[in-house]
Amino acid sequence: MSTTQMMPTFIKTISKMALDNRVSNSVLKKKQVAKEKRAKQVAKKRATEAKQLAKDMLKQERAMKKLEAVAAKESVKAEKIAAKEAVKAEKIAAKEAVKAEKIAAKEAAKAEKIAAKEAVKAEKIAAKSVAKAEKIAAKSVAKDILKAEKKAAKMSQQNDRADIISEICQQLGHQNATPTTV
Repeated sequence: MSTTQMMPTFIKTISKMALDNRVSNSVLKKKQVAKEKRAKQVAKKRATEAKQLAKDMLKQERAMKKLEAVAAKESVKAEKIAAKEAVKAEKIAAKEAVKAEKIAAKEAAKAEKIAAKEAVKAEKIAAKSVAKAEKIAAKSVAKDILKAEKKAAKMSQQNDRADIISEICQQLGHQNATPTTV
């Protein structure tokens, strides 16, 4: 038993169209040759670009070396100038320090003179105040001595009276007579 299969009609028409539109081997070869040619041209172009890039890189490296050499010379010059400026600044600072020391010494001498004058004045004032205090103390001591002498005189008078009264009392015959103060 054999079976026959039928192809649908749309597939038949599509297959006919495919046969009509099929690319031939000669066209494929031409396309392949053109593609290889383009690849060679691109490779050649890239190679020339790479060579040119390498040349440019070498030029830039040389230029950078020159610039570095110039920069090194300039930095050496700048260092020398900076060293000179530093020396000048140190000299100026030393001169200013000497001036400041002289001024400070003058000010210190003035301050010492003023302090000595003030000390002499303070000593005079202190001496005067001590003399006044001594006078006041002497006066108060003299007053105290006078007061004490007056008290002592009064006491001696009272004691004399008491003695007289006790003698009189003994003469009158009173034995335990105690003097009374008036």
